[in-house]
Amino acid sequence: MIKYSLKLLRRNLLTNIFIALQIAVTLLMIILSVSSVMSKIEDYLPLRKVLSSEGICLFSSGSYIDDLSHYYSCNDIINISDNIEEIYSTETTDFLMIPNTENEDEAHPGFVVYNKNMYDLYKPQMQEGKWLSDIKGDKNYISAVVSYSSKYNVGDTIEVYDYIDESYYPLKIVGKTAQKAKFITNSSINEFAKDFRDLYGNIEGNMIFIRHDDIELTPISVSPQGIIFIKYKDGLSDEEADAIKGELFKMGGFLNLSDELNKKSIEYLSEDIMLILPICICVFIISLICTVASSAIAAKSHMKTFLITYICGARWKSNSLIILINSVITSAAGVFTAAVGYAILSATDIAAYFCIEFTKYEFLFCLPVLLLNIILPIILPLWIISKQTPKELITEE
Repeated sequence: MIKYSLKLLRRNLLTNIFIALQIAVTLLMIILSVSSVMSKIEDYLPLRKVLSSEGICLFSSGSYIDDLSHYYSCNDIINISDNIEEIYSTETTDFLMIPNTENEDEAHPGFVVYNKNMYDLYKPQMQEGKWLSDIKGDKNYISAVVSYSSKYNVGDTIEVYDYIDESYYPLKIVGKTAQKAKFITNSSINEFAKDFRDLYGNIEGNMIFIRHDDIELTPISVSPQGIIFIKYKDGLSDEEADAIKGELFKMGGFLNLSDELNKKSIEYLSEDIMLILPICICVFIISLICTVASSAIAAKSHMKTFLITYICGARWKSNSLIILINSVITSAAGVFTAAVGYAILSATDIAAYFCIEFTKYEFLFCLPVLLLNIILPIILPLWIISKQTPKELITEE
């Protein structure tokens, strides 16, 4: 069966090459279209969980509250009300340094401390190693991810010195972010963020990301700094929400999540995506037409095979298996050609300019096209056969 399928491939070599190239072009067009859309919404998707919920986005700056004698912590935020379900916190510490380092920037890196909710919420692009959510804690050291410009590499262990308790703590590098990676912060030039884009900033300079889980095992002092998402429990009344806001106002500025940030984010996405949506729709229509056309060409070339094998006594089931093997091989050749084309584009500035990536979303859109290219060449001959008798088909051929 396989031997005859290969013979059939060689017999219709030019047709199969054309179909393979058509599949490759179609897949690349789909990848380009989906990547264009995903580039607009990829930063919104991780934040959708919190932005669409009832709650508050607190822009904290580590300030004092009350009589300036209390430096508030995330526990103070949680204890404001029983109606706070959970928080996604960003903290920092000004009391850690890397000793025996002459360079001031290297001696005093920017420490970003995320609680579990926050480091699970968003994963920056990684150059190597793992992000904080992908590792298991170890009580023997503090796990850390360093920025791309850091001189430290994955696997290095360094010591940090705490000014307060005058102690040294081992810090193990488990990952390094990519060159143009982002992290969650307030990057808006205004006082408060306008939409989800202003909740990201570029990871620049000497930065170290660590987990609050590890810090809790030490006396190291941390304080809120940056963005904190505060999620309310369901069924919160307006009076209860106002009471929480009154307490949070002492700790910094804030915006309602679902009322302001999420609404403005959706408005931006709607306007931006509508600009490229017509192009994407045209690409998918062209892809569908090309898929059906190539399948019709393949079906036409396979009809002779069906009829010859039918005359020789073969069953339709056997013929279908031969065509299936033929279609799988042709589609595999198209995928290989598309992969080569994608690799060439990725090695140039074209991929970065058009935001071309191959992720699970591109895969999910490419998969139906591949299945159609495999299934249609089998279904179409059977459909034609069901409409005419073998004698009529032989007469036509």
